[in-house]
Amino acid sequence: MPMSNVPDVAPGKRPLWIQRRDFTKDLADLVWYANTALSVEVVFAEIIRPKEMAVIYAEKGLGIINSLHCLGLAGDLLVYVNGFYQKDHQTYETLGAKWKELNPLNRWGGDFKRDDADHFERRPE
Repeated sequence: MPMSNVPDVAPGKRPLWIQRRDFTKDLADLVWYANTALSVEVVFAEIIRPKEMAVIYAEKGLGIINSLHCLGLAGDLLVYVNGFYQKDHQTYETLGAKWKELNPLNRWGGDFKRDDADHFERRPE
């Protein structure tokens, strides 16, 4: 069932739901990789963000109005090592590299001007 606050269309050639499906598959692969190859635990923090929340985050300097979270094409993943939440950039570097390997449309927030290492997104097609 589509969410009323998340558009079902996006600029581009492929329907947004297909882009979301492929993004979700890559996220699942990334979580599997983190758990098996890196032996860390990963949990989802935020995937789909209502536009109203994006406006609030932007006003507080915590995000941008046109976040790909609003299209369902971005997710924040929290990494835990031995039960402790890891915030540092280095912890996420291997995940970021793996994320970009999975699809050329994938971008990692650790490469942004304002470091957002727990952020993983896919550019709309």
